[in-house]
Amino acid sequence: MTRAYAVGTLLLAALATACADRPATSDDMNAPRMRVVQELAIPSTDVAPFTRPYAFARDRRGNLWVTELEEHTVYVFDSTGRFLGRHGRRGRGPGEFETPAFMGMLGDSVWVSDEGLRRVVWFGFDGKHLHTEPWSSPMHPPLMPGAIRAVFSDGTGAALAQVFAQSLGDGSVTALPLFHLSPDGAVLDTLATLSDHHSTLMLRSADRQTFTGQPFGGSDTAAAFPDGSGIVVVTMVLDHESGTVPVKVSRMSPDGVVRWTRTLELGATPVRGAEVDSAVSDIAASFRGYGASYTESDVRKVLFVPRFHWPVDGLLASADGSVLMKRSIPEHGQRVWLVLDPQGVPSVTFAVDTAVSLRWADGHHLWGVRRDSLDVPTLVRYRLAAP
Repeated sequence: MTRAYAVGTLLLAALATACADRPATSDDMNAPRMRVVQELAIPSTDVAPFTRPYAFARDRRGNLWVTELEEHTVYVFDSTGRFLGRHGRRGRGPGEFETPAFMGMLGDSVWVSDEGLRRVVWFGFDGKHLHTEPWSSPMHPPLMPGAIRAVFSDGTGAALAQVFAQSLGDGSVTALPLFHLSPDGAVLDTLATLSDHHSTLMLRSADRQTFTGQPFGGSDTAAAFPDGSGIVVVTMVLDHESGTVPVKVSRMSPDGVVRWTRTLELGATPVRGAEVDSAVSDIAASFRGYGASYTESDVRKVLFVPRFHWPVDGLLASADGSVLMKRSIPEHGQRVWLVLDPQGVPSVTFAVDTAVSLRWADGHHLWGVRRDSLDVPTLVRYRLAAP
């Protein structure tokens, strides 16, 4: 199976080179469907409790590093799932965290972006704290650089702009720049501009403004390759008549140079009336839980309801240079992922349970978080196998 997969990838790459000027069609979704096999599960324990495991990364030794937001720390496990230790704790001192979010590897070091303290903490593979770098930029509302999402091999970084929820809810901001930052936090330029397609729902009353996510909204997205070699950007424009979406995927180097671009014409699933009714009921109920007295009629007035769902709502840049895109509509309780090879050619698809959120891929394995019926997280590792 390994040889067949490799040959198939080479053939697809050759076809892509010959037809580079034409967009890929929805027929490319006929890429072979692979089967996902679970190899390992790491449950929450007293020494390594999981509440909000967030970013994953694997070092050259094969160890898995995981940021845990609620515990304000980073866990490390070996390839068998054995707990090796935790690094950092809540605090503002060197090697301490408020909100350890994004993470990656550069050389023999691990970097962890602290969203709360707006800085980057560096560790050696042995867990020793190396240094802590303030990495903040001047504030220029309504657009302000947020947490560092990538540290590139040239020492620069990337941060998606932050805005106040009101700016997205009232439509005054409709796109977010992905800033390219110098090591001291200065904005060098903009790597990409990501459109926001009605992502935030806002309701006003005499005494408050209340915000939540638009269930049928969407946004362009970007992800960083874990080795600091660049980013991948996905942009979409929904055609409300045909239900097809040109999904543009671009691989960029740290200096913003586009290495390749592919356009996939992906089909979109119609939004059903029952989905709208359910969303309205859920949003109204959640607002009541916070003491807001909005009715279902109030919610319907501000709910964005397109004819079709956005076709992609998740993105993962793999350590082997491939790109994984999550399709937005579940199939039989599972989410389908489309894999583009390192040249941007559709190669395979696979499906995982909707309870699983994938966080890391390296060409051989998939790592993610699976939540049970009580919302308790477990770390899981999968491999792809023949159907």
